[in-house]
Amino acid sequence: MNKILQRKSLEELMPWYQEIWALPGAPVEPCFSCASCYDYVFYNKLLLKVANQKQIDRKSLEVELHNWKKTQLHDDILTSLKKSSRTKFSYEKCSPNRKIVYFDQNMLSDYDSDSSVYEAINKLKKNLDICYSPSHLEEINKTSTNDDVKRLLSKLTELTGNLVVLPGENENFYAIEEPHYGLDRVNLYPGSTEAVESLKLMSSKERSLFLNKYETEYHKKSIGNNDDIFECLSDEDFQELLFFTHSSFSSKSSIKENQGRNEFLHAVYTLFGMLDLLSYRVDSQERTIKSSAHDIEHLIYASEANYFVTKDKKLYMRAKQIYKFLDIKTIVLNHRDYLEKLEAAT
Repeated sequence: MNKILQRKSLEELMPWYQEIWALPGAPVEPCFSCASCYDYVFYNKLLLKVANQKQIDRKSLEVELHNWKKTQLHDDILTSLKKSSRTKFSYEKCSPNRKIVYFDQNMLSDYDSDSSVYEAINKLKKNLDICYSPSHLEEINKTSTNDDVKRLLSKLTELTGNLVVLPGENENFYAIEEPHYGLDRVNLYPGSTEAVESLKLMSSKERSLFLNKYETEYHKKSIGNNDDIFECLSDEDFQELLFFTHSSFSSKSSIKENQGRNEFLHAVYTLFGMLDLLSYRVDSQERTIKSSAHDIEHLIYASEANYFVTKDKKLYMRAKQIYKFLDIKTIVLNHRDYLEKLEAAT
């Protein structure tokens, strides 16, 4: 299939087709109880379809392959979750009385490695609470050595006093829990993080595939200076983006009126996907694209706090756009001025 997309002709590929179809053995009967059989049915059907075309529709083929690969990744995520054993929690719910700050992973790294940041944030803790989330633990879990993981978990405890924001059935909630329990839960889902990151990388290609009108330099410059992107979109353009993000929301008003944790998650993921399609503050390197899969979760958990501090300029701008559209009161701060603004606030 990839060779077809690389402009190979049917004449060039025919010997390969003949070799495939001449293989000995009886026709395969799929069991439909494993992913491999579904792959076989899909690719076999697609091969036959392409082989019978006088003129190969490469655009249609590219879209079909793209959508199937996304389906495979969704399946990998769900399969990973199903294989996990019983989840263990060891938390006590709490209701913090002071204002709460949520730092992104880059700020946690600075707290660990930069003595000036370490000292400055420790002073802030006299008047503010700082929390962590499962997203921090997912990123820590990718750290290369056990010693690094242990050190970062220790720093996380020192930074937050084990104050964590956790997902509930209907809403997120605050609790006190040592981070190693959360890390154990992350390890119960082997492969899920990699699948989520690969899915984000896959989704980043959809703009060029479906909406290349948003790839012009003129569009990128005009949208880069807009501080209220979603409201400025026409209803028609907004609905088109809803379609290509596979959202169940139908309009601006429906997404603003989201209710409950699940709808809120869907709203944030939808808006984040829209910004990808619109070419707004997008990442270009594979590593940063994959990493941005965690940005969405940080943005979701940070919405529970009074302040969200990020060192990532793209995430800073995206958080401000999404929070503004959804009327979330969390104040977004960058790593350059957060100390001054937090000190003034307390």
